Amino acid sequence: VSQSRYGVVGRIIALAMAFNSVSKCFPHFWQKMTWDSTYLKGLFQFGSWTTVSNLVRPFMLYQDRLFLANWLSPAITVFYTTPYDMLTKQSLLAESVLNVLFPAFGTTFVQNPQKARGMYLKALLMMAGGFGALAVLVALLAKPLLSVWLSPEFAEKSYVLTMILAFVHGLACVGLVPLSMVQASGRSDITAKVLLCQFPFYLAALWYGVHQFGLIAAPSILLLR
Repeated sequence: VSQSRYGVVGRIIALAMAFNSVSKCFPHFWQKMTWDSTYLKGLFQFGSWTTVSNLVRPFMLYQDRLFLANWLSPAITVFYTTPYDMLTKQSLLAESVLNVLFPAFGTTFVQNPQKARGMYLKALLMMAGGFGALAVLVALLAKPLLSVWLSPEFAEKSYVLTMILAFVHGLACVGLVPLSMVQASGRSDITAKVLLCQFPFYLAALWYGVHQFGLIAAPSILLLR
């Protein structure tokens, strides 16, 4: 709950800062604002599907830990959650890049769809090259890095999971590019529908995989998804 409160406060501060920046660039813009109900339906549809995505995505995010902790043990789960949380940090870099690309995608898509396609492919190749190389590097160095950071005993039990998770998070960062392009084009429903279709199959795969193959199933199923 406290994290949610901090998140709300942070968004309010960001909104105030954005309003201040816009006011400096476009003085008195708020005096010229008018109400146009023709945009209301589109905004409601976009926001509704975005809300669905924002509810389903975090619920899916923690199902693997829940399954592992319940069916194996919390003590074993730490060999999965530790590298998972460590590798998640690279998404901060990817999101910072996409925060710049998103408005560019949106504006260009409306004005020149062909140019937006070229911009999208360039961003996709850039992200794939950067995070693909990082994933390979982490996979190759997983065991020695974990040995130095934690212990040789921990590394022995976790390095294979870390290798798989390196590619999981690398693909997740690259996947932010099509996600941003879909959102920027106004089709937030696509993301929500894909997540809703994935959800039952993902749960079924986790249930079967963890029961049959244990800890290694969780990152493998994530990679497949």
